[in-house]
Amino acid sequence: MRIKVRGGGYRFTIPVPLFVIKFKWVRRLIKKNTQNKGVDFIDIDKFIPMMYKELKNFKKHNKRFVLVDVQSADGDKVKIIL
Repeated sequence: MRIKVRGGGYRFTIPVPLFVIKFKWVRRLIKKNTQNKGVDFIDIDKFIPMMYKELKNFKKHNKRFVLVDVQSADGDKVKIIL
């Protein structure tokens, strides 16, 4: 997975391995940020491994997929590519 950011005279790409979503600190971060907002999720400890498996299979069959492509009014762009 790659995160590309452009804007304001800078641009950079951050490569993030897909297995990072399986780390416990990522699960804690998701739980912490969703509990404060009143969002109900399924059990995150069961959801993350399932999501990882599905994303890995999807990536195997599809070479490149854009998950997020956002552009602000002032021209800043963020793109997350699987």
